[in-house]
Amino acid sequence: MNVKKFKTLMLIAVCGLLLVGCKPSDEKLDEAETARNTLIEYRGRAEQKYLDLTEESNRAKLDELSARVDETLTVDFTKMSDKKIDEYLPTVRAIISEYEDIVGVMDKTYDSEEADRVEAAKHQEIECYLVNKTGVNLTSLKLHDVSADSYSDNLLGDDVVLTDGYTLMGIMLQVYADSKDYELVATDENGKEYVFACGNLVGQGEDGMSITLKMDTESGGSVAEFGSYISIPETDNADTAASGDSASESGADSASDGGSN
Repeated sequence: MNVKKFKTLMLIAVCGLLLVGCKPSDEKLDEAETARNTLIEYRGRAEQKYLDLTEESNRAKLDELSARVDETLTVDFTKMSDKKIDEYLPTVRAIISEYEDIVGVMDKTYDSEEADRVEAAKHQEIECYLVNKTGVNLTSLKLHDVSADSYSDNLLGDDVVLTDGYTLMGIMLQVYADSKDYELVATDENGKEYVFACGNLVGQGEDGMSITLKMDTESGGSVAEFGSYISIPETDNADTAASGDSASESGADSASDGGSN
């Protein structure tokens, strides 16, 4: 074999060894692909968690991370050596770590929002109309949550007098699921207070209700009678429920003589 031919064969052998050396081992290729698949899974998990939130402050960070994930998808591990893969894997793992951090933050946000949703669901609003058959004119009416010992604002509105025998529409009662005992506390023009026991209002009046306030002629106590919500027909000569201010200023929707109910 001449020298020229020998050198050519040696060059071919060396090139072959170099080519083999540039290819990753099966174990390292599996490691790289597994890391990248984990990264893709974390992206999907983070994006799904974001969709479960109403809070939107993480959007910019998620977009940045997603762009970096897309960059890893352009990398062809089959054309890299084991050494090159080892040098690149920390980049993939760093993105995974950032996803873990942001998912942790969003998990806490979700728990907080879910607690708020559960709490909000405990609050119920009951629309009702009020009939005054107490024999006195009422200047104030408040819903007392006996369980929590808290009072609503004046349900009649400011500077409104609900005259005896009249009806006031558009009353909204706010009740709370964890409170099982309520009462209405009324005050007349002379400052005298009347308490009307209501019991548990939770789950009542989903379609509205009527409340008739009256006095028990035998015991002299105050009584609240509850019924279904029945709209009162409007008439051309309908009386107003409030004195001192117009019905529109008092927040009343409409009023009629309580005797017609």
